[in-house]
Order: sequence, then C-alpha cells, then structure tokens
Amino acid sequence: MNAQEVHVSISQVKKGKPGELLKTTLGSCVGIAMFNVEDGLFALAHCLLPESYDSPSTLGAKFVDQAIESLMAILDVKSSMIPRMKVYIAGGANMMPSIAKIGQPHIGALNLEAARKHLQLKGFKFTELDVAGTCARQMFLNCEVGEASVKRIQEIKEKSYE
Repeated sequence: MNAQEVHVSISQVKKGKPGELLKTTLGSCVGIAMFNVEDGLFALAHCLLPESYDSPSTLGAKFVDQAIESLMAILDVKSSMIPRMKVYIAGGANMMPSIAKIGQPHIGALNLEAARKHLQLKGFKFTELDVAGTCARQMFLNCEVGEASVKRIQEIKEKSYE
C-alpha cells in the first residue's frame, strides 16, 4: 500500500491518520514527531524558531514551545499519556557555516536546545534521529506503522576563497 503524502510546511503542525505519510523538509528548523500507534495518534510539527516571548495561545509551530503545546492539544495528550507517547526530533542544522560566528550558537543549535528543554519540561522522553551538522533533511512520520525516519538531502560544504 502506498501512503498518501501530507506535507507539513514551515510553522505548521499537522495531525495524521493511518494510511498517511507526514513529511517535512528541514534545514535549521526542527521537526518534532509525536505519536502513539496503539491509540492511533500521529502528528508532526515543523518549528522555525526556538521560543516565543509570550505564552503560545494559538495552534501552530512557528516556535518550538508553541509546537509542543500544539502537538499535545491536537492529539489530546493528557499527562497520564506522556509516558506512552513516542517523540522524535530531527534537524537543527547550521545551514550557513561559513558566516557563523565562533562561539555564537546558530539558530539550528538554539532550536535543538529549545526542543530538548521543552520536551523534558513536559516529561517526554525523546529520540534524536538526525540532528545538527550542516545537512538539510526530510523527516517522515509513517502513520500506518508508527515509524519516524529521516533522509539526508545535502551536506553544506565550506568554500575556500583563497
């Protein structure tokens, strides 16, 4: 059976169902897949920035903290369900390594740090599939079998102008 692909764009969070393949393309952004196969719960978020300055009040995934709240809301995750949820993160690459300041974290690193922090604060255990580096990726959540995966797209190479 071929799964129906559902694209998750920047700042979006989408709920999936069996027969669908949620898919997003990441650079410095972070993807967060949250699911529970037994309960038929599947969702994927594409996070652009680390943290909102205000408490997120709308569904979405522009910010990592907003995305985690949104994932929990659209899947109706109660605190008692948290130990049964599977959570995977990917992305957070440094897409412009040649202009990154030494000693200064790039946006990808800040996105990863926020994802780790906010997932831990909520009590989620999570797996990092493929994070950091200088590689763009596609992240997938197969809602038929409950499997998150990542495919590398392109490694950014440093250029020398000597």
